[in-house]
Amino acid sequence: MIRVLNENDFDEYYRVRLKSLEDHPEAYSSMPKFFKEATNEIHLKLLNDSASESNFYLLGHFYENKLTGIIGLKPESRESVIHKATLWGFYVDPEFRNSGIGKKLIQKLLSITKEKSNLRYIRLMVAASCKEAISLFEQVGFDN
Repeated sequence: MIRVLNENDFDEYYRVRLKSLEDHPEAYSSMPKFFKEATNEIHLKLLNDSASESNFYLLGHFYENKLTGIIGLKPESRESVIHKATLWGFYVDPEFRNSGIGKKLIQKLLSITKEKSNLRYIRLMVAASCKEAISLFEQVGFDN
């Protein structure tokens, strides 16, 4: 099941996000050290923003109440670029990779943004070493 994360998902989100940063530090612009140093209030704000009516989204895939994948979308706040957003934090637990979860997360995020926002441009950055992720994003329509 894929759904928008909220404050009730704090423990699972924290576990998965930290695991993603520790397992693949080269793939993210954030570091595990800074993630752990951030207050719970900062993490809860992300989850609360996701559950609000904003264009900020943090989605998760659950299997038997275990969070197995995440993906986020952060819109620009400046008026001149409000039609743009950045996809961030994409991760699928290694145990669940190659099962279609990643593709479903991306497709669900794109579907929600088409339905609920005026976004016209979504950008993302993927480390060159993450060939599987690059291939997956190309499959769903992103190009480089």
